[in-house]
Parts: sequence; structure tokens; C-alpha cells
Amino acid sequence: MLRWYSARHSRGLTTHTAATLRLDGASLEGETGCRTFTGHFVVSGEEIRVTELTADDAATAGVCPPAAVGQERVMLQVLGDDFRAEVDGDRLTLTSRGGDRRVYRAR
Repeated sequence: MLRWYSARHSRGLTTHTAATLRLDGASLEGETGCRTFTGHFVVSGEEIRVTELTADDAATAGVCPPAAVGQERVMLQVLGDDFRAEVDGDRLTLTSRGGDRRVYRAR
């Protein structure tokens, strides 16, 4: 089990709100910067498919700063599409089929 913290992503959105992702067995959980989420995944060849993804109540969406809302949108798009995961040292890069990318660092 590792906990990964957002380093950057492909759309250049910057926010001071941390996004996290924790992978444990076939389960995942994390924070988008606005909401928390949980789910399950399976590995199929070189891709990871999230089979279930549930985010908490959207009531917090109205209080999130615009950059955090953008960060959440990109993060959920990557997790909602089949994606590839690459680990290089303490860095985890998730890249969706559509080219969206999230980069995390282990802590």
C-alpha cells in the first residue's frame, strides 16, 4: 500500500490543494482537492480499469476554488478511463487513453 500525492498534471492547472491516491490490493481511495472518492480496479494487460468509482456528496463543489475544480475534473477523467500506470522512483504517472495525465509522488 502506498499513498501518492499530486505533483502536476497535463493541463497545467495549479492549485495549492493536495490531491491524493492510495492503491491497496484492488481498492483505491483518495482526494481530488474538493471531494474524497473510493473505488475498485482490475489490471488488464498494461492498463488499469476502475470498475467502481464513487465520490462523496457534491455539496462541497460550490466552495472549491476554480483550480481545485479543474484538478478534480482531470483526476476523475483519468480514473474514469482505462489508463496506464508507470512508476519511476518515487513518481507514479497515470495516463488515460485520451492523453490526460496525473503525476503523483510517494510519501
